[in-house]
Amino acid sequence: MKTMRVILLIALVSFCFTSSQAQFGFYEFGARRQSLAFADVAMNGPWSLFNNVAGITGIENTYIMAGYQRYEQVTGFDRYAVGLIKPIRSTAIGVSVYGFGDEISSERKVALSVAHKAGRFSLGVNTHFSQISVEGFESRFFWMVDIGGLAELSDRLNIGMHISNLNQTKIAEFPEANLPLSLEIGLSYRPVEELNILFEIEQATISEMQAGFAMEYQPVESWKMRGGYQLERQQLFGGIGFGKRHFEIDYAFAYQSFFGFSHQLGLLFNWLRYEK
Repeated sequence: MKTMRVILLIALVSFCFTSSQAQFGFYEFGARRQSLAFADVAMNGPWSLFNNVAGITGIENTYIMAGYQRYEQVTGFDRYAVGLIKPIRSTAIGVSVYGFGDEISSERKVALSVAHKAGRFSLGVNTHFSQISVEGFESRFFWMVDIGGLAELSDRLNIGMHISNLNQTKIAEFPEANLPLSLEIGLSYRPVEELNILFEIEQATISEMQAGFAMEYQPVESWKMRGGYQLERQQLFGGIGFGKRHFEIDYAFAYQSFFGFSHQLGLLFNWLRYEK
């Protein structure tokens, strides 16, 4: 059983950038983001800390966040993450911790993120340090660098870009276990204030181009409804969000043929707003 688990984990390393439910090297996190089919590269907000970090320049107060994702059909692949963002004038600094796994296999990551906004343009850099542990094998340590950009073309239209693994890190001697370079480009369009329409394409060095779209609708002030679809993977996502005063809570679900259904919960705490 453990041998099969190790074989599966090695296979997932090459799979991680071609499936939104994979693990090693896949750090896109957040219930809001998952419910939008991870097509939110052109959005700003606190959860951008786990993807296009340029988006964290859109906040004005300090945020603390935490999330947990669980799979119904498999064990040992649950994910969790916590983060902190502190804005300083036109710059935002973030720290995050991410992990998944159990005593048989696991990954732990600590990341430092910095983003700066000048006019309608934002640029961010994310550096993360990771440890991969598999029972019976020596632990692996590696680091990755991501960069992201966000441009507010108008009050209703944003364009975003995110490059992951810019330093093309290697975690093993055989090519199948190396993490690929990945590029995401997307649009965010608000035809009306209550509706946000998203579209994104992604190209990784080990896979064909992927595309997805999503929508976020706010029928009333405190509630948001979200849904998205990834075209090539034929994968459906959905979720809801509720925000009141100093906190927000998000729920997302997704289905992937390999992992089955997954559920993710996210909590967001606006620290300074609470102090006021």
